Amino acid sequence: MKAPPDVVDDPETTAGAGLMFWQNYFVIVYANGNYAVWRQTPDWVAVLASTKFEKLKAGPNAVNEIKVTTLNNVVTLFFNGEKATELRAQAPKNGGEFGVYAQSSKDKSNEWRFLSIVVNE
Repeated sequence: MKAPPDVVDDPETTAGAGLMFWQNYFVIVYANGNYAVWRQTPDWVAVLASTKFEKLKAGPNAVNEIKVTTLNNVVTLFFNGEKATELRAQAPKNGGEFGVYAQSSKDKSNEWRFLSIVVNE
């Protein structure tokens, strides 16, 4: 995914984008180079709080690759080809859904770009 050219790289940014998996889990990469995992149940709950990962690029026009693998109840996250973390989560009984997600800064609209999407089973 590619960050907008006008995105602000500050520690309090809300601008970010990422992937939705298993219907209600979201891995989001923020413009400041942090990432987080959220679950919507219907409220937003942080599964993994905003975390710095050195392999993530930050700021305007930053391009980052996100890879999510799931096996049973284990989720593994990779960014730019490097493993970032592994966590346990509750897998849905009947498979799940996949999608993309993006959110703008609080004070302006941002346009995130998803350059290539591959889904494997």
